[in-house]
Amino acid sequence: MWTPNGKWEHEGLRIASLFTTDTDLLYALSRKLSGVLVAPPELSDQSDVVAALHNINSSPQESVVGLVGALARVLSMADLTPDADTAILSAALKAAGGDDVRLTYTQEDAWQRLAHRVTVLLTESAPLHRFL
Repeated sequence: MWTPNGKWEHEGLRIASLFTTDTDLLYALSRKLSGVLVAPPELSDQSDVVAALHNINSSPQESVVGLVGALARVLSMADLTPDADTAILSAALKAAGGDDVRLTYTQEDAWQRLAHRVTVLLTESAPLHRFL
């Protein structure tokens, strides 16, 4: 995807259709993992999965809780509710048939709003770094 002036390339964008049953399964997994991690030791499930979770050697920046949180954030992006911006961008991608897309100014505005929305989901913060 190229900006309207053709000078800058955006990250690639792909349309993916996911079955509700697949996202429901991933949500259930995320809830189960979250529950296991916050349960008191005497009440927690002592399965191999739980033991493996608690024994993951991770850096302070990537705790098990952080990994489960990252899974939840990625899942929320995969289950993103379609809106006018995604409709505009989907139409542009479909019309291109797999070729590069040079966005119109309206499509560029939609791209910027979608990029902001996704960045907020993935980082859980204001995406100011996009503009630095």
